[in-house]
Amino acid sequence: MDEKTDRGFEQLKADIKAGVPARAYILAGRETYLKDHYLGRLRSLILDGPMSDFNYKTIDGSNFDMNDFVDAVDAAPSFAERTLVEVRDLPIFDLDKDDAATFADIISDLPEWVCLVFVYDAIEYKKDGRRKALANAIKDNVVTATINEQGRGELIRWISSHFKAHGKNISRDDCDYLLFLCGSLMSGLNMEIEKIASWCEGDAVTRADIDAVAIPVLDAAVFDLTDALCERRFAKAAEVLGDLITLQNDPLAVLGAIGTNMRRMFAVSVLERNKADMKQLMSAVKTESSFYVNKLVSSSKRFGQKRLAKAIELCAQADLDLKNYSSSDPDRLSDLLVGLAALS
Repeated sequence: MDEKTDRGFEQLKADIKAGVPARAYILAGRETYLKDHYLGRLRSLILDGPMSDFNYKTIDGSNFDMNDFVDAVDAAPSFAERTLVEVRDLPIFDLDKDDAATFADIISDLPEWVCLVFVYDAIEYKKDGRRKALANAIKDNVVTATINEQGRGELIRWISSHFKAHGKNISRDDCDYLLFLCGSLMSGLNMEIEKIASWCEGDAVTRADIDAVAIPVLDAAVFDLTDALCERRFAKAAEVLGDLITLQNDPLAVLGAIGTNMRRMFAVSVLERNKADMKQLMSAVKTESSFYVNKLVSSSKRFGQKRLAKAIELCAQADLDLKNYSSSDPDRLSDLLVGLAALS
């Protein structure tokens, strides 16, 4: 199956398709575009009568009051079959002992008319198995849909269909390139598709159109940096690093991306020497993108295993320095760049 499936997510979709929502859901995960999409589907399904505003309750988890929560859940619908109660970013497992017990009792005996949805965007939904009664109540009574990045095949179909909605065509290879450049989260991709479609003058989206307006994610920008180092274009590498610092990327995140790129180049270079095929290379670097693997292979050949081994050591030392001294100091990234440039 192309899509990275989650059982709770699959049940959510099946419930909506059948028109019979469950009494409680948790919508968690990194893919905000799909969380918003399916939350919108639930709203449309439940709040379809003249009293939709009356039957729709929202609660802010950062200012959570148990009495307000009880009142919202118990409120019977007006001229409709269901009510919808949305709770945003509630740290459930941080509730005190009394509230946790009340919460567990409520979700274990929800009225048949309510659809209770816990949505997580600003904070991560984290389970705590040590609070067994609460965890078991959620497990038994709430559909937990963890919605993260979708599989490559699903994303390519989605990108193509969105460009078609703008009257544009895009090749599969250029979809793959867009995913490399802009990441695999639909929320970010949707904005980039809008920009590219507006910029593109012809019917077909080209790689030049993508490069003209798309903003690279950190991993793609770091690839530009390591490519420049491969080719000993040190001014270009310094320019990319300067841009990353100006955009206020976390130095540890930048360093992590550089180190990951170096390690993956080294891995594919070793595997290539041992006659690994594309499937094995993709598995080794945990990707579904042949474009990405081919870039790693090409860059690793220009960098060379000896330089890569030394680069990995320098990245590890820089990581230790940042964590031990100042994780917010971009000068340590500049020092790393100098060290990488000096490798022979």
